[in-house]
Amino acid sequence: QGAGVTGANVDPRFVKLVQGTYNLAGGDSGIPATDTLVTTAVVGSTRSDGGKTGIEALDDPTIDVSIALAPGPGVGDIQNVQNALITVAERTTDFLAALSPPYAIGRTQDAIDWSNGFATQRTAAINSSYAAIYWPWVKVFQVFDGKDRFLDPAIFGVRQMAVTDSVAFPWFAPAGFVRGRLTKPTEVEVILNQGDRDSLYSGGNAINPIVNFPQNGIAIFGQRTSQRQPTALDRINI
Repeated sequence: QGAGVTGANVDPRFVKLVQGTYNLAGGDSGIPATDTLVTTAVVGSTRSDGGKTGIEALDDPTIDVSIALAPGPGVGDIQNVQNALITVAERTTDFLAALSPPYAIGRTQDAIDWSNGFATQRTAAINSSYAAIYWPWVKVFQVFDGKDRFLDPAIFGVRQMAVTDSVAFPWFAPAGFVRGRLTKPTEVEVILNQGDRDSLYSGGNAINPIVNFPQNGIAIFGQRTSQRQPTALDRINI
């Protein structure tokens, strides 16, 4: 916020970066201290002057967004943030929301329970053609600090959608050993066998598994939306 108008704060619709050299020592990261404050900031609102903040700002015809995510930890694994992202996606019909269970949720059944609203971290099922769920988390080497870190799998779900658009067409499935193969991750949080994959992806469940195959490497092995009703809209490429 600035003081461009005497006696009033100016909260611009779009923030413009101003060239210059700035001392960031002792600065604030801007990340609120509690989940409640994080949710308030990330979800955002519509102001009295019509301006929008946070996720609500995606409800704007001048913003060309086709896929959106708020990856965790600490943001995208908060139920109210995920719900807000899905709500805006459904209201605008403009984009697909990519989600995932929290890191260290547990084993396969724990991830399924989470998606169905039977977990401490989630008390309502995700059931929308405008959302897709990925799991488990994947380990990636971070060049900036030289450490391996587990990253939100929704990041790679979105990445492979973009790769598919680049090497094929949007109506091709962003999954499998060709378009769904992940080259950056070196490890998955949970090893999934055939039974695990079937449980995640069928029987009314809708989680896209990320699998480490001994011969073929790590790949996204599903392309379902979170819609439970079996129609064309239960698939991402549609």
